Amino acid sequence: MKRFFLPVLLVIGLLASVSCERQKNKWSKFFGYTHDDIVGTYSFSNMSDAFAGLEEVEETHHCDLCDDAQITIAAISDRTIRFSINCPSANFARDYIGSASINSSDFKIDMTTGFLFSGSKIRAYNLMAYVYKNEAQQVRLHGFASADVYGLVPTAVPSVNDTVKTSSHTYYFDVIKN
Repeated sequence: MKRFFLPVLLVIGLLASVSCERQKNKWSKFFGYTHDDIVGTYSFSNMSDAFAGLEEVEETHHCDLCDDAQITIAAISDRTIRFSINCPSANFARDYIGSASINSSDFKIDMTTGFLFSGSKIRAYNLMAYVYKNEAQQVRLHGFASADVYGLVPTAVPSVNDTVKTSSHTYYFDVIKN
């Protein structure tokens, strides 16, 4: 009888240790993060499913190479951060400056910067990232930055123009704080 229970107990112990290890790598939305939690440098997460369901086409880029997805978040004040993203292989770099979260229970970074007017075109740069944390206290950001161009189109009413998006490029990232 002892010979039967010992292998069973070993198998149960092995399964329990494997499930505990898997649990440490489980990512959950990080509600109520602070600037101290997100400030730092980030590099690609190496998660195999980071861009599952996202097809890379001319207008989208997955920042998943070793030299890509260089992200740095720096605190400028108690309420303001600088979120810098650099995707060298896509020739995209941008700084976003502002408040990372409107309220303390949020789990996203959502920023817009750079409404640049150039003739009849408007350029806007948007950033959205979900903030995650695992049991090992690692912080992960999963999201995108986009560069959108809008054109001004005349309407039937004189001196009134409509705004139409003429192009959009999106740069997806999935990074873990170093």
